[in-house]
Amino acid sequence: MNTTAVSSKILAEADEQAQEILAEAEKQVQQLQDQAQKELDALDKQIQADVDQAAQQEQHRILAAARQAVTAELLQAKHQVLDEVFTAAKKSLSDMPPDEYRQFLVDLLKQAVSTGNEAVVAAEGEKHLDQKLLDQAKQQSDKTASLQLSQDKIPGSGGFLLAAGKISTRVTWEVLLEQARREFEPELTKMLFPASSQASQQ
Repeated sequence: MNTTAVSSKILAEADEQAQEILAEAEKQVQQLQDQAQKELDALDKQIQADVDQAAQQEQHRILAAARQAVTAELLQAKHQVLDEVFTAAKKSLSDMPPDEYRQFLVDLLKQAVSTGNEAVVAAEGEKHLDQKLLDQAKQQSDKTASLQLSQDKIPGSGGFLLAAGKISTRVTWEVLLEQARREFEPELTKMLFPASSQASQQ
């Protein structure tokens, strides 16, 4: 299926919440970077004042260790911010209006179906996927003519799995968001941390 289209849909649904998180994250990251620079400057001045010419090598070692610690702290902040963005995207799926949510499931089914003879296994947290929805998908695509809803369940907060013999396609929110994260994380990182992205390219 077209994972880029699905990923874009998911991120679009979370856009308002994600933008708020991005704005707050940028503010937090800037504060962290400013504080880190102040600490480095203070440490540099202290070493300059306390260490004589013969201890320059030790000075460089201490400064390098300090910069390494700050870099590790910034990296941890990046992961935390990105986690918040995709958590908001996941929440936006469950907060969609029922009619919009059901149509979204229909669209996913139409993209994921290959033979039209698959069994549909709902995720444990999926509340809207039923035979009526499969019938709705049938009306919109002739490939869904033989879709049957299974009584089994798979782990997941929402979405489904399509099974045809030994071939299966997992379309849960967790899987889709993980795919979206792999595709969009570099772009989001540039948006959130432009200074560090430019530094890494130099």
